Amino acid sequence: MEKPTPPTALLALHVECAVENAEDGAIVMLVVKHYQHWSADSDKAHASHREEGRLVSTVSNGKVKYSPVSMEFRFGRPQPLVCAWFSLTHEHEHGSPLSSLPLIGSLNIDLAQVMTTSTASTTVPANHITKARAASDPLIATATLSGVELNRNQRIVTLHFRGRHFVRKDTFRLSLFAKRLPQERGNTPWRTIAAVVSEGGSSSRPLWPPITAELLSICHNDIDHPLKLVVSHASNRSICGTVDISLRSLIMGGDIRLSIADSNGKFAGQLEQIFFEVVPQHGFLDFLCGGMDIDSMIAIDFTASNKPCTDPKSLHAVEQGIDNSYERAINAIGDVLKYHHKGQQPKVLGFGGAIAEERVTHCFDLPLKEVEESQGEDDGMSVIDIYRSSVPRIRFAGPSVLSHIIDCAVAQAMGNDADQSIRYTVLVIITDGDICDARDVADLLVEASALPLSIIFVGVGQGPFPRLDCMGLKGKKGQMKSSTGLEVERDFTHFFRLSQDERTLSLPVLANKILNVLPDHIMSYARKENVVPLHHLEHAGLLPISKFRTTPPFELGLSSAPSWEQSSDEKICSLCKYAFTFTFRKHHCRCCARAVCGTCSPYRRPIPAYGVTEVVRVCEECMPFVQRGQL
Repeated sequence: MEKPTPPTALLALHVECAVENAEDGAIVMLVVKHYQHWSADSDKAHASHREEGRLVSTVSNGKVKYSPVSMEFRFGRPQPLVCAWFSLTHEHEHGSPLSSLPLIGSLNIDLAQVMTTSTASTTVPANHITKARAASDPLIATATLSGVELNRNQRIVTLHFRGRHFVRKDTFRLSLFAKRLPQERGNTPWRTIAAVVSEGGSSSRPLWPPITAELLSICHNDIDHPLKLVVSHASNRSICGTVDISLRSLIMGGDIRLSIADSNGKFAGQLEQIFFEVVPQHGFLDFLCGGMDIDSMIAIDFTASNKPCTDPKSLHAVEQGIDNSYERAINAIGDVLKYHHKGQQPKVLGFGGAIAEERVTHCFDLPLKEVEESQGEDDGMSVIDIYRSSVPRIRFAGPSVLSHIIDCAVAQAMGNDADQSIRYTVLVIITDGDICDARDVADLLVEASALPLSIIFVGVGQGPFPRLDCMGLKGKKGQMKSSTGLEVERDFTHFFRLSQDERTLSLPVLANKILNVLPDHIMSYARKENVVPLHHLEHAGLLPISKFRTTPPFELGLSSAPSWEQSSDEKICSLCKYAFTFTFRKHHCRCCARAVCGTCSPYRRPIPAYGVTEVVRVCEECMPFVQRGQL
């Protein structure tokens, strides 16, 4: 049987503690143990555990701060974490067996408790820390644990340069190098980050495409790390000149103009920085901890194919002490959703059933009204309680029509899309048979792909499920089309079929499968809509940096090209200020509509924003914005 595991994130766990009864300089070792080995047939961790690290530090002003420990965090699973503190006489004792060292305190905590708070930080008071020490030993008073997803350090840096006053006209190559660290292997002291070739042909004023790379790969997250820009001829790679820089100089500087020198130290030209940007990359944990709310909906199939609940062969059969197929699926799904929706009860819906003497309904709320009245003001029913109290009161009647249920989820997601907060809807449909309205469902799914919504189909029983199998519900973008030929915009649906022998099915397998797809669905929406977590900036300290060295010479947001008739009487080039003559001809840039000479407008590009699909003239001041897709 397939044994999938929940999706993981690589974390850096930071631990800081307050210590009493200890002098400055006293050595305290922290041992971190992480229970993370799981069985696909059990919802509990194995008894075995892994030691993540032994960290040694000294007391300073009554506090001990340790280096971060890297470990994996598994979404939607309890993960016991053990922190144990030992008093050392000498630092070299850290390799000794733990049984031979004096234990001064220990703490048991769930890693999920740390990571799913809004600040991903937890302070544990002294009464929760187990003390096992002699009277003379240090005392761990409080401990603060905080986790940072290492993905937060993956910031994307974009650099954009152009050349001025180059001594020679040519097509030039711009290369970015970083100095190697002592532990890095290589035959040269510098390693190549990126290299780009200028556009527009031979010119003394080259313009290069933007250089984009991860901050970690550029400078190991150290903005003072030495970097070098090298300009060379594209044809023979002979070097025109170099300049030493750092990211700090680009961040703190004003209008950056860097003179490059040749091998003899003579002036070879000038580099002008026209754009610099640092953008943090967010992971699923950023959203989970950063104020995102998940609204969950569970829809249950009450169609006639299930057979009455009094029939022993029914998938809704009520047997004392034995969960039926739907109960087992509901329990597995509930184990997933309870880690993501923050104390909110999932909304429960039914379809395909008839209530009392009414006709079949393809979408109705659970619990039923009479069940709510019998419960009084107690609204604390779990999903499984709602299901069990409703089953005997519903007549299984209709076919499997899912469009009404999906339409309800679409309406919920539309409200989330208009909300200022970050909200996401997850709809789980549990059904025993194939759908009868495949075309309507496909149309709705194409519409829903643009919304903050995931739809998980769970098939129970023997099926068959030919339409669900063939509708592209395997998370593959572009497989599903509407009746008008439109395609889904992103992966947000998935179909899971439980095995036929559901009595012996390992339900954590289903939970793990759902856990694996939900983060991908949510992140695909966030990237598509450029959504960022609400609290990530304050917690991670990764303020995005965006510096334009020039403002656009055209008006943003226009749907058609500006008219250049107003500049038809211009006598000089708007950029180089040389007067037009019979041989020094006047042209017009199709982006900004200014009068320019041929030298200042060497580029040819289509402009989709203006509806221009053929290549047209673009001046050198507009070209950087066309390259970055801002026009």
